[in-house]
Amino acid sequence: MTQAYGNFEVIVCDDSRGDEIEQAVLTLSERSGKAVRYVRNPQPLGYIGNLQACLAQARGEYIKFLMEDDQLLPDILAQQTQVFIEQPDVNLVLAQRLFWDADDLQLPSRLENTALSPASGLFKGEDLLAICENFPVNFFGGFSSAMFRRSDLLELLPALTQPGHCFVASLDLALYICLFRRGSLAMLNNVLSIERLYPERMNRQQAMKDAAETEMEWLVQMLKARSGESAPAPGWVRYLPLDKACGLPREWDELPLSRTLGNKQTTQPWRVGIASDSFTQLYTEWLSCRTLPEPQKKLLADTLAGWAWQPKIVPVVIDEQGSSAMLGITLRSLEEQLYAPELTLVLSAACTEASLDGKVFHLPLADDWREQLNGLLPQLEGGDWFYLLRAGDRLREPALLVLAERIVAQPAIRCAYSDEGALRDGESAGPVFRPDFNLDLMRSYPYVGRALAFQRKGFVELGGFDVVQGELAPQDLLWRMVESDGTSAI
Repeated sequence: MTQAYGNFEVIVCDDSRGDEIEQAVLTLSERSGKAVRYVRNPQPLGYIGNLQACLAQARGEYIKFLMEDDQLLPDILAQQTQVFIEQPDVNLVLAQRLFWDADDLQLPSRLENTALSPASGLFKGEDLLAICENFPVNFFGGFSSAMFRRSDLLELLPALTQPGHCFVASLDLALYICLFRRGSLAMLNNVLSIERLYPERMNRQQAMKDAAETEMEWLVQMLKARSGESAPAPGWVRYLPLDKACGLPREWDELPLSRTLGNKQTTQPWRVGIASDSFTQLYTEWLSCRTLPEPQKKLLADTLAGWAWQPKIVPVVIDEQGSSAMLGITLRSLEEQLYAPELTLVLSAACTEASLDGKVFHLPLADDWREQLNGLLPQLEGGDWFYLLRAGDRLREPALLVLAERIVAQPAIRCAYSDEGALRDGESAGPVFRPDFNLDLMRSYPYVGRALAFQRKGFVELGGFDVVQGELAPQDLLWRMVESDGTSAI
């Protein structure tokens, strides 16, 4: 509703049975101050019938269908309309789009929303037909990213949705193919819309997937039956940057589009989250890559032997709640580390007397664990670094290995912090990706978090924690390390 182009009408054809959509339209109209034409279908028409009903209601020369939960950015109508006005031989204008999940988090780009050319441009429609035959995937964009001439839709939409031969899952691509036979495509490289991906979306339903297989056979038949002037060479298309596409006849450049798409398709399997429908799915896949592959694990001992030294790290686990379940999560993650801790120190409210279990030393938690550590850590001469954790924290398998590698590679550091994420029902979620150390950001907010690792020697030299600082005592120690050794200490 916040379009830069003002001369547009919004039509909502309601195919639902309740009044939720009607109420949403009324609320939107009142809030935006712009009229929305609301039409309730007398009876449910289905996806195709509703598209046709919307088209019948439309009065404009150009048509844009906005699908499901997709979103148009403010300049899309202005930019696409301008192309139609300036380029009379263009009968389809598309624009780049982002993929978001249902929670409005951006997902990785993939073949379906890759740029076709270095700049926004015009493509000879006939040349694109051969490309479509070799790449039977809609890499152009869905209805929400397209704008049509109304006259083309009135002619082609009924022909493509006849009973017994009705395109549903691939209607957008079938329509594009028909338009490529008639004229040129304009593709804007500007990101002008957002398409939301989630399992419940209509095109993700099994019925639509089944329909797509049948419709693909129809598309192949349509493409094989094409005629007209051939492309300059197999896999090449005639193309002009949009800013140079003025005047007829055109003097086309040539673009190896098939090679571009093939390279993109070849490299896709190497990219994380390329088929994800949600950020949770993307993040889970990303985390699965954040460890050493088996061949590197087998060579890890040799790798460590090549280090200048191997720092001894002591995780310190603070268990204020006395929860055996939460403590168990942390201790199990420490047992699974690729780089074993020298010793694990547990300060627990549930502990009544000191005990040593293997390499885990349990102590009762004092009233102030910061003061308690001020007394304990100077005596821990077998440890080079200590790592502050809370019961329930779960380290990834290579966490201590990465920490040790940084300690060896950067001898000047005295304190280290890391990215982290939440655990929800045992699954990783809600990652927090922190920047490198930033003095001004740290002045405004303790963004480094509470899971901090400190050099024991530096801790002792600076007098340990200032217990007056309470929960922020570790961050205060970080500040004193910066004052003593500079920002390179973090």
